[in-house]
Amino acid sequence: MNLPVPAAAHGRVLDIAVEGKTGFLFPPGDDAALAAAILSCRRHPPRELRDFVAARFTLSRMTEATLAVYSDLCRTRLGPG
Repeated sequence: MNLPVPAAAHGRVLDIAVEGKTGFLFPPGDDAALAAAILSCRRHPPRELRDFVAARFTLSRMTEATLAVYSDLCRTRLGPG
């Protein structure tokens, strides 16, 4: 959608939401910071958002990452071989 997002600065969202480029981060539980992040999303349209997403979230890249997780799970659950 080429829209920045307000996002709590916690966990895996930090891989996607880059402050001022793809979104605006706020500390979890900070209502005032969330409100400011929402306003920032409206006031500052993204310049690099579409390029960022297109480079990192292709179907082939996401498929490879998913298969890697399944492969790791199989190795740890079933053992080698």
